[in-house]
Amino acid sequence: MLLAPSLTILLLAAAPSPPIIALAITPNGAQVVTASQAGVQIHSLPDLAIKRSLATDLVQVHDLAFSPDGKLLAIAGGSPAEQGRVEVRQWPDATLKTTLAAGGDLAYRLAWNADNSQLAIAGGDRKVRIAPASGGETKTYECHSAAVLSTAWLPADDLVLSAGIDQSIRVLEPATGNIRRSLDNHTAAVRDLAIRPGKHDGPVMVASCGADRTVRFWQPTIGRLVRFVRLPSPPTALAWTPSGSHVLAACEDGKLRAVDPQTIEVQHLGPGLDGVAYAVAALRDRRGAVLAGAGGQLRIVPLDAIKP
Repeated sequence: MLLAPSLTILLLAAAPSPPIIALAITPNGAQVVTASQAGVQIHSLPDLAIKRSLATDLVQVHDLAFSPDGKLLAIAGGSPAEQGRVEVRQWPDATLKTTLAAGGDLAYRLAWNADNSQLAIAGGDRKVRIAPASGGETKTYECHSAAVLSTAWLPADDLVLSAGIDQSIRVLEPATGNIRRSLDNHTAAVRDLAIRPGKHDGPVMVASCGADRTVRFWQPTIGRLVRFVRLPSPPTALAWTPSGSHVLAACEDGKLRAVDPQTIEVQHLGPGLDGVAYAVAALRDRRGAVLAGAGGQLRIVPLDAIKP
């Protein structure tokens, strides 16, 4: 008698997608570039379909930043506790132009100067680096007592801001490394910095967000904290609307919130994500923002409620 062979069915649960932790809208506004542990991918807008992936030698990718002229894309990351690196690629063909060394830990964030020639790099090794985008001698400044999580280059090119786990924001002279001033009002790690775009009265305004659940508005050239607001959930990343009417805050509860810098009124914008939101970028048409986070989630959130 022949026995039918036993049939074993093995069900394998699909591995969850890694979180998307960085976004950048392409210079023509037609696509969004995303970064996660799955790599760097380019999605069309508004359908968010994946059009292509970029091969990178970075073990982890933490930030994406287009140069002001839109001709270069910088990708920050590296290997934790081993090596920070930044890839500079031509755009739109994404060919590798150069790779910049960035210390002995991850490069977390990037900021371009106004003429596309230099990058400010926030490092996990507590250092801020000012690097020529084409390669060459890098200036290294130890401005913080813990990992640096964000950086921003002010429009006049004479000051760089850095922020990090030590709860402080430093106002740095990139040419000399002198710290012009320290802004120490946050009571937990400062996670992100964003410069207000457009023309507005008074000194340039910068928004910061922290693990203390606050979004703070600064005039860093004069060392002034203008106002702040505490959110229901800690914000992880910031992006201004194109006009500078509101700052958008991605939050740990998956929601996107808009804050008016004049009134500090907070507006919840939906729908949110299921899990932590790690990145946000405003669309150039002013009608929506791309929100990304846990499980590889990526969606467009309308901005109709704030009339940006």
